[in-house]
Amino acid sequence: MEIKPLIYIAGAISPTNPNKHPLLEWGENFDRFLKADIKLRKLGFAPYNPSLDYMLLLYAAGLDITPKFFYNVSLSVLSKCEAMFVLKGWNNSKGTQKEIWFCEKNGIKIFFEELNGYKEIEKYFKERSKKDETKKKNRTEVPLLRKKA
Repeated sequence: MEIKPLIYIAGAISPTNPNKHPLLEWGENFDRFLKADIKLRKLGFAPYNPSLDYMLLLYAAGLDITPKFFYNVSLSVLSKCEAMFVLKGWNNSKGTQKEIWFCEKNGIKIFFEELNGYKEIEKYFKERSKKDETKKKNRTEVPLLRKKA
């Protein structure tokens, strides 16, 4: 079984544009996350999509679950990811800005959709996979020692 690289998808989820109806903007943001999720899966990654957690937050309205709770869950997942993929339109998202800072402090690779992100993330992990294969081939196997009966 091949373990796929875990990729965190970051971007604006909450509406930030005062010139657009909040529900329309939220729908566009959610759509952007879903499209990125599907595309990353097709490229062979295991994406984590925090906008789905946001849906859980809306579903749990009235319960004692806060946006801060979900954000902390997202950061916990991000800490386990090999990379973060940042969607277009992230600039006004305070959450995404914090996530970028978190990645920079923790050595997590960041790819930006607007900077040829899909090609770059695919290239990076293909090259890394080749290096890993070379290391495996060059590894010296140590024979197991068995006790004589």
